[in-house]
Amino acid sequence: MILKILPFILSLLLSSQAWAAACASNAAGAWATAGTWTSCGGGSPGIGDTASITHAVNVAANTTVGTSPAGGNTVVTVSGAGSLTVDASVTFTVRGGMEFSTNVFTLAAGSILEFDASNAADPTNQKYELRLGTGHNQVPQLIANGTSGSHVTIRSNAGGGNFWINDGTGPWLRGAGTLDLNYVDFLRVGDSSNRAIRTSPSNASDSVKILNCTFDTTGGIGGTYNLNADLGTYRMEDNNFTNTAYTESWYLNNANSYSSGTRTVLRNVFDKHVLFYTPGGFTIEDNYFHEALASTDGQWTTFRHNFIHLTNSYNTVILRGSTYRNFW
Repeated sequence: MILKILPFILSLLLSSQAWAAACASNAAGAWATAGTWTSCGGGSPGIGDTASITHAVNVAANTTVGTSPAGGNTVVTVSGAGSLTVDASVTFTVRGGMEFSTNVFTLAAGSILEFDASNAADPTNQKYELRLGTGHNQVPQLIANGTSGSHVTIRSNAGGGNFWINDGTGPWLRGAGTLDLNYVDFLRVGDSSNRAIRTSPSNASDSVKILNCTFDTTGGIGGTYNLNADLGTYRMEDNNFTNTAYTESWYLNNANSYSSGTRTVLRNVFDKHVLFYTPGGFTIEDNYFHEALASTDGQWTTFRHNFIHLTNSYNTVILRGSTYRNFW
């Protein structure tokens, strides 16, 4: 009987070893195409595998990849000439972290990016990162362009801890590249200790557009550091924040004196406190600030038609600049 069982056990062990692969892209193509990969057991990356991408790869069918590692470990790395696109209406589930250096990550309308820690050793406390940049002055791009009828969704799996979007491996990396987010629903991204998005656009070529997005049960947006005087674009427009876990919905830090470009904060609903450090050159209009706001030195271009609500926690408004027709 034992002799009959041994071959079966060996076959399971061998198949398990073959199943876990460190796949590397071999050519541009679809994720599910075996010829796109090398060192992948003759297939494409899946559950238990990692993927290193240096070519243009697109995810055209629902896919799960990753090893559910401990925090800080990356299972999808995009570098060199690589890029990654998740096609329209496709769900891409990542069990681990992702890392981009100077590369483009595109999410098409209706697509879903989900980070899944449910199979980690400690799912509740496991957290992963989507890292945009691994060193100063790199220019990665996160482009998620949904439509009014077909939003992009970026979320953490409800069965595990949260993930967040970070501008690199260290604090305050200079150069954030491009964030182009339109009609994106963020769910369980970030928490009370980590921002949903932390970005530091400090080069003239950097661009941040966060438009028509919802943030539900997230860590808000923050960490904007050393905003360049002639930054091309920083637009925060028509966004809705609810159930924010962090102290602030949005935190703007150190916007240098404005010389050119576009800086707008328009028609947003902020459910938590908003803090502007030197909001130079910003047009701030038609927003709802549920827990008041504060600003330090630095003159905005306009601050008007905003509704500022005072709460027991935030019953003081600090405004250092001219205002026009706001409501309190």
